[in-house]
Amino acid sequence: MLWSNRRNQVAGRNMAHTRCKGIGTFAILMFNDLREEDIKRVRAVRKGQVLLRPGDPVKHGYIVREGCLRAYVIDAAGKEHVLQFAPEGWAIGDMKATIRKEPATLFVDALEDSEVLEVDMDLMEDAVHERPELTGAILNKLRRNIVALNERIVDLMAATGEERYLRFMTTYPGLFQRLPQKLIASYLGLTPESLSRIRNGIAKGGSGKHSGLDRS
Repeated sequence: MLWSNRRNQVAGRNMAHTRCKGIGTFAILMFNDLREEDIKRVRAVRKGQVLLRPGDPVKHGYIVREGCLRAYVIDAAGKEHVLQFAPEGWAIGDMKATIRKEPATLFVDALEDSEVLEVDMDLMEDAVHERPELTGAILNKLRRNIVALNERIVDLMAATGEERYLRFMTTYPGLFQRLPQKLIASYLGLTPESLSRIRNGIAKGGSGKHSGLDRS
C-alpha cells in the first residue's frame, strides 16, 4: 500500500466515512458493481497535483482510497469556489462533462497526498452495455445523487450559514480537522470570518444564525 506511513490515520478516517451521506457516497456505490478489470489503475497523487482542468477531455473518474481530493471552479475574478470534497471512500470527477461527452469545466486536485482508483469512463460505459443488470443499480444511485445535489443547491440558496455548517459536519465527519478553514468556508459559501463566528457561537451553546446567508 502506498503512503504506508499514513495507515493509522486512514483506518480511523475510513470508519468515519462509512457513515457519510452525500453526492460522493452515492457516486462510489455506482463503481462498487464494476469488476476489477474495469478499474484502470491505482494511482498515487501528491498534495497539490491537478488531475483535471477546464478544457481537458474527461477520460477518468476517481475513487479515493487514501487522502482527499476536491472539485472546484475559478470565477472571472480569480476566486475559487469548492463544489465537492472527496475523502476516503468517495468518488469525484466532472460528471456533467462525462455524460455530455464535453470538455471538463471543473478543476480536480489533491488536498493531501492521496491514493486513488482511476476509473476509465469508457470502460465503465462498456461494462454497463455488457452487463445490463448494472443499469438499474446505477440509475438508482443517480436518483439519489440528484436528491443530494438538490439539497446542496437549496442550502446555498436558502439555508443559514449555521445550517450549512451543520450539514457539512454530518456529510463530512472528521474532515474539518484535516482541511484549511478557508477551503471549508468556500464550500459553504461563507467568508472564513463568518465561519469562525458560527463555530464559536455553537461552541458557546449559542447560534451562528446572525451570519445568515453571508457568501462574501
